[in-house]
Amino acid sequence: MTTVSETGGERYRASAGPALTASGAWPGSLRLNSLRGLACLLLVGFHVTEAALARLSADMPWIMVFHEVMEPIRMPLFSFLSGFIYAFRPVVPGSVLAFEKKKVRRLLVPFLCLTVLLFALKTLADPQGAQSFSHYLLHPFSHLWFLQALFFVFLVYAVVDGAFPRSPVRNVALILAGSLALFLSPFRDIPVLSIGDAAYILPFFSLGVLACRIRPWLEANAAAVTTVLAVAAALFLAYAFNLTLGGGEITKHDPVILGMSLTCILLLLMIFPTVGWLAWIGVYSFSIYLFHTIFTEVAVRVSPDNLWVSLTAGFVAAIVGPIVAEIVITRWLPVFGFVIGKRLGPGSRPAAD
Repeated sequence: MTTVSETGGERYRASAGPALTASGAWPGSLRLNSLRGLACLLLVGFHVTEAALARLSADMPWIMVFHEVMEPIRMPLFSFLSGFIYAFRPVVPGSVLAFEKKKVRRLLVPFLCLTVLLFALKTLADPQGAQSFSHYLLHPFSHLWFLQALFFVFLVYAVVDGAFPRSPVRNVALILAGSLALFLSPFRDIPVLSIGDAAYILPFFSLGVLACRIRPWLEANAAAVTTVLAVAAALFLAYAFNLTLGGGEITKHDPVILGMSLTCILLLLMIFPTVGWLAWIGVYSFSIYLFHTIFTEVAVRVSPDNLWVSLTAGFVAAIVGPIVAEIVITRWLPVFGFVIGKRLGPGSRPAAD
């Protein structure tokens, strides 16, 4: 049985069997967009919960434990998917400059636009607490650090794949090995231009590239690989929950947590099912990432002083608001396509990346 979805004028076919099939995991497929949707829910859920609890001075220890354990999975999952999709359209010799120009439009222009907007909102809300605009451009600001960091990760792969096009698996293996060393090094603490954060997401991006490039082997050994990953993931998650419930803190420098992140993400690729509504959300994942904090803050501030109402309003607004914003821009205001990293013309429609 197959499931067919049409998005942005293209037809995507995804098998209803194991997630890693020849037609089931590729850019725009229902499988990858389902994982994108999951990543959006994890990210939005955390920020909505944080905002609602802060506004109402409430406490929900059990849900915060969940969000804390999911922290090593949320942004690493976005990074992994970016790497997996990049591997389908890698840089080829002579195209490095064109590739990076595209990433400037896709990542750095939205970063600049959102930095201006969030800086203005922060200055209006808390003039005394706001830093200078240049500070927010040069240092991680809100959730926008990921855009800067991802740009540098793409730059690494553009240079390496552009220089050594005949050894793609060796390229990613070497970068992955180097990224694991950087992950555990003081390099991670460099705040300027989110360079340290680039070192944080590089292993997960590299795992995505590697998973795509050795996909035939993963498909041929799916049962054994899934079993090993499931056992390892269960042990890692048990460690993380036990650490958190015992009053410990999950840190991004912990090699055990790094192992948990890599294992759980690869397991998700192997077993996560196609979910239509999640895939639909996943199509708009970039806009959700860009705008969800703005819609969250507005919804939480205007909602009644009831925790569950505030959580629900914030969650719905953070998902639906950015989707509506992208649809409005692509259909009726294409001149503002640069805000969402797209070059749009008249009659454009939302499309999967």
